[in-house]
Amino acid sequence: CNFVNNCKVKRSRRVLECMFIKRTFCLVMLQWENNHLFTSMYYKYVVYYTRFLDDMFLLWDGPLELIEKFVDYLNTTSLFLKFTHNINTEGIAYLDTYIKHGDTGFHSEIFRKETFSNGYLDYTSNHPKHILRNIFKGQCIRVARMTSDYEIMVSEINNLRNMFFNRGYPLTLLNNISTYVIAEWGNKYTPILGIGIDKIIRKNKEYDEFHRVCVLTYTPYVNYI
Repeated sequence: CNFVNNCKVKRSRRVLECMFIKRTFCLVMLQWENNHLFTSMYYKYVVYYTRFLDDMFLLWDGPLELIEKFVDYLNTTSLFLKFTHNINTEGIAYLDTYIKHGDTGFHSEIFRKETFSNGYLDYTSNHPKHILRNIFKGQCIRVARMTSDYEIMVSEINNLRNMFFNRGYPLTLLNNISTYVIAEWGNKYTPILGIGIDKIIRKNKEYDEFHRVCVLTYTPYVNYI
């Protein structure tokens, strides 16, 4: 019993340490953005910017030759941050999505690295069946939300169904869930990416002041602020 409790304490401690590291890093990056990125002479060419931890994504509406100078500038702003970049005028991978430029705006789809392997939980695993079911459903919803083209979404869900079938999942279960998610695409499961560049620019320019983050010290009255 002491061994089990000790393991739980160590696991909880690791979780807290990871949460602390991530939040601290986000605060550091926020300070860096305010001091160096948003005030840069190059930022006027950035029509859209987002970041997840240290992975940055931006849309550039300026001379291509200035991008290299922009990255060089970023690398002079910090001793502990080193920036690499990937530039493409057609499409680019960002985290687990591939964003590309089309005739009607920007479109997105699922991206997998070359090292991806079908490591989804096997159906023979000693887990409650509702958890195994929800794993597949969650992955299908993720595809529906991250894919802006209907045909690509259907193809990706069919591909996902084959992956889970190879992991021992019943075909009837897979067919029922995939059919349901495909039918709800665009309704219950609306794609979160894939909009025109005009909307991106308009949203960024009109509501830029609302993108600022307010960081407060703890107070028991924080819910009233």
